Amino acid sequence: MMMLKKLVPLSCIVAAALGGCMTPSAPPDSLSGVVFEETFKTPEAAAQVSGAEFIPGGGPDGQNSIRIKGGDRPAEMKLDASKLRGRLVTVEAMVKGQDLSGTLQIVPDYIQGPGEYYPSRGGDKGSYDWRKFAYSVQIPDYAGDLKLRFGHAGKSGVAEYADVKLTLVPVPSPCTYINEQPLQKTPQYRGAMVGSLRGDNDAIRIFGEKWHGNLVRYQFGGGGDANTPEKYRKWGEARMADLDRLLPEFEKYGIKVVIDLHSGPATMNEILQNVGIWTTEAQDMIVDLWREIARHYKGNSNIYGYDILNEPLEPSYVYRPGGALDWNRLAERIGKAIREIDPDTPIIVACAVGGNPVGFGSLRPIDVPNTIYTVHCYLPHGYTHQGVHGAKMVGAYPGVKHDGRVWNKEMLRRSLEPVVKFQQQYKVPIYVGEFGAARWAPGAEQYLADYIDLFEEYGWDWTYHAFREWDGWSAEHSTDPDDKTRYESTPRMKLLTDYMSRNRK
Repeated sequence: MMMLKKLVPLSCIVAAALGGCMTPSAPPDSLSGVVFEETFKTPEAAAQVSGAEFIPGGGPDGQNSIRIKGGDRPAEMKLDASKLRGRLVTVEAMVKGQDLSGTLQIVPDYIQGPGEYYPSRGGDKGSYDWRKFAYSVQIPDYAGDLKLRFGHAGKSGVAEYADVKLTLVPVPSPCTYINEQPLQKTPQYRGAMVGSLRGDNDAIRIFGEKWHGNLVRYQFGGGGDANTPEKYRKWGEARMADLDRLLPEFEKYGIKVVIDLHSGPATMNEILQNVGIWTTEAQDMIVDLWREIARHYKGNSNIYGYDILNEPLEPSYVYRPGGALDWNRLAERIGKAIREIDPDTPIIVACAVGGNPVGFGSLRPIDVPNTIYTVHCYLPHGYTHQGVHGAKMVGAYPGVKHDGRVWNKEMLRRSLEPVVKFQQQYKVPIYVGEFGAARWAPGAEQYLADYIDLFEEYGWDWTYHAFREWDGWSAEHSTDPDDKTRYESTPRMKLLTDYMSRNRK
């Protein structure tokens, strides 16, 4: 890879105040289970939480608790980050209160890297008696100091907490497969994500001949309501039938296909991230469907790979011994189920922070041969999604300000550092499954060019989001959100087709 020496590791940024670059300490992989528990046995224990009132015997079953009143300054306590770095952590507490509106979450107490964030699960709103609150969060391996924020009270409520626990989720077994192939220095496949293409009879020819694309990421979408084994299997069989009708055309124009399981059999959020697959029933359905897909497409040389689930997101996951798996262990289970049937087709795995680059700071390679790791690039999200679902317009790239930073090509490079580090450490291929910006985002052509330049530099295959899907991402439409006309040429289309023409060299 070129120019890697110019990258400043995020661990160095975190450690800058300590006088130099270092690797922060982290728990051993063998450690799992409860690593922190606070039952507020004494007033001194309660005093660790800023602004908390000690309530002896005020908790469930006579336990002690603390009471926090809402206000402008959140109640917080310091955590020992050395017990949490590089791991998935389940956060739990008993909570009750009046007029509650916030949540309990681990938050960083350091200057975060570009695009880095700590997702949480919103707490129940309103007034209620004692109930369990729990969520899980990935802590990057380079994380600095951390705090636990007791935020259920919001601005004006009153919250009480008892029996606070932090639990390390087990990590998967070490990967025993070594990639003996040299990593490619130049992308071999450049293309786009596509929708169903139903009724769009000329789309594949246009994409192959005019766009020069040689890869599509084909969505198996719309399955979130198919929430029984029978419904989900039937839905998956219908998506396979749809793809089968298109495969001869893809092959005719030299276009390989990523099969993207876009929908799990459960809840998705408004931007189609899989947030609700954290039950054994849902996970069994996903594994069962992948066995069917592998049986159906085994030996098909036009399949680039099996993208086993689009943008998993883990805040709703809660670790229980013997229960549902977290994403890293579920990905390994899916991969091994596929390998029992199809030994050759590459398996494609995202991280569980919605595919975001920051998730590579805690992702572990799965113990399955011929695995590709995929990243989705939309940073900063406020820029790329401005005007989407009513999001405010934030300005033009380069120079757009977001999360306290000015975003340009160098900031995009820095945001990809966790992915570059992961690839260097484990010697695995990287595939950019999605990247893009709303067509009305000012300066989007330069934004896309800067990202693609980085992908080309790192040798990562890529698929733009998206071709003939929602017109908000379309390169065939103008920058006017009200203009629904599909044009023969636009500046964005020319940019993408110029890069894809490298496929023909």
